[in-house]
This record gives sequence, structure tokens and C-alpha cells, in this order.
Amino acid sequence: MATIYNVDAQTLSQWLNDDEAVLIDVRQTEEHNSARIDGAINLPLETVAIDKVNLAQHQNKKLVLHCLAGGRAAMACQQLIAAGIGVDVWNLEGGIAAWQNAGLQIIK
Repeated sequence: MATIYNVDAQTLSQWLNDDEAVLIDVRQTEEHNSARIDGAINLPLETVAIDKVNLAQHQNKKLVLHCLAGGRAAMACQQLIAAGIGVDVWNLEGGIAAWQNAGLQIIK
């Protein structure tokens, strides 16, 4: 059975640098366009579904979701698990705000 995990910004940064994860931004498109983590794929919360996150580029990679502070991403993780995604999902603890607070780069 798939499980939801939390991941901190520093660990996620390492995973992305090592090409071990795919990052989905569940914020609204306007939010994503104003500030985003490099490489994040925008998929607003209301459109999150298994067929949309089962991306070819995430085969054998961790599936990580993020939002502004972690709440919407946690809901998206729960939606995917309830829908039977069949793979573990990670929620970026504290969202993009925690990413910035950790001193990591964003694209504006």
C-alpha cells in the first residue's frame, strides 16, 4: 500500500540535484508563474489525478508534491492515495516557503 511521507527542503534539493525525484506544484497557475522551484511541474490541486501525475519522466523516481506552506500538497497526496496511485508520495514540509527559508533558489 502506498504511503505519504514528508520531506524537508534540503533533502528534496539533493533529490532534485541527483535526479531522484519529480516535483509537482499544486498551487494555482498564477502562483506558480510568480515564484517556482526550478523543474517543478504545475498541476493545480483541483486537477490532481493519477493519470496526470503518472508522468513518464518519474519512472523509478520519488513523487513529491508542494504548495505554498504544505496544506494543499498534503490534500493532493491524500487524494492520490485514496484514488489508489500505488506508489509512495512525498509532501514538501512547509512548501515553497520552507524552500525559500532554507536559502534555496526559486525562479521569479
